[in-house]
Amino acid sequence: MRPDHLRGAFAAAREEAEEAEDTDELDPPKPGHYRVWWPEMDGREEWAKALRATSPEAAAEEWARRDDNDGDYTIISGTTARLHVRDSAGAIHVFDVVGHQEPVYTAVRVTG
Repeated sequence: MRPDHLRGAFAAAREEAEEAEDTDELDPPKPGHYRVWWPEMDGREEWAKALRATSPEAAAEEWARRDDNDGDYTIISGTTARLHVRDSAGAIHVFDVVGHQEPVYTAVRVTG
């Protein structure tokens, strides 16, 4: 169970991530549209993933959730990802994104 002071932050981040969605409608860019890339892994901005999100932070977190899930869980395994996020105005925001593992246990009745 998360400490009380973290519960609200995680819930808010999850809500923002759930609102984020893919978009190819970046020409012309609109508010809420972001391009996210990891220079150390993806290389150039041309290979950025286009996302719609409520904020640059939410776009970085959504990118990490989707990209890390598609690969070998580099971020959740302890690597910090320094992500670049370009907003619709052209500004680049830089975020260090880390993953957190959360143990999940399941009991399955085998007798009685």
